[in-house]
Amino acid sequence: MKKKLYALLFVAILIMYGCNSNQTLSTNSNSFDSIPLLENENKSKQPETTELNTFFTYFSACNTSPFKEGEASDETLIYFGVYFNYRNYQNELFQEAKQGMVGINKQAVADTVLKYFGKQIKTHKSVDEIKYKSNVYQIVDASGEVFNFSQVSKITENENDEYTIELTVFSASSGWTGDLNAKPETWAKESPDDFPTESKKMTAKIKQIQTNGKSHFILLEYLD
Repeated sequence: MKKKLYALLFVAILIMYGCNSNQTLSTNSNSFDSIPLLENENKSKQPETTELNTFFTYFSACNTSPFKEGEASDETLIYFGVYFNYRNYQNELFQEAKQGMVGINKQAVADTVLKYFGKQIKTHKSVDEIKYKSNVYQIVDASGEVFNFSQVSKITENENDEYTIELTVFSASSGWTGDLNAKPETWAKESPDDFPTESKKMTAKIKQIQTNGKSHFILLEYLD
């Protein structure tokens, strides 16, 4: 059932930084409080677009690969879990002996995947440039990459506390610090020499679940 979206009069910048930039999302690895929550337990109320912009930017910033419902591969899950932790929990990472590398504990990656996908990684292993050894994922410590973030364009309420979301993904330079929830014309006006451009369209499916008495979302499907 479709419902009219609630508009926010004031926009809070919930994300200043993303997984594949030199910036950092502010989260707490020991609780689910950092996941965007509904304001109350009324299941008939749709989530606000700004909280979903935050949620989906976690995935676009980490360059999450598209997948159909029930078909997210271990490779996709590991890639997200590693890069999400890399950009958000640098003080908690193991520093590897090899210069220019950082290590992320296997359990941290597994916990992140469970938190945002509601799934378990079946086999921990190396993926692309990510090397796995002795229960630690190792990647090159780098920065300055393009920052991809998301904006919700349409929310459709399905059955069983699920929503279908239509998204636009934008690409910005690593140093860009504008309002992620603003309109493109605002970015162009405020920073004509450096503003985000539309990268692609995505369609996603999410589910609202309860964890530790709190409502939050998990990503079920992510299609381009």
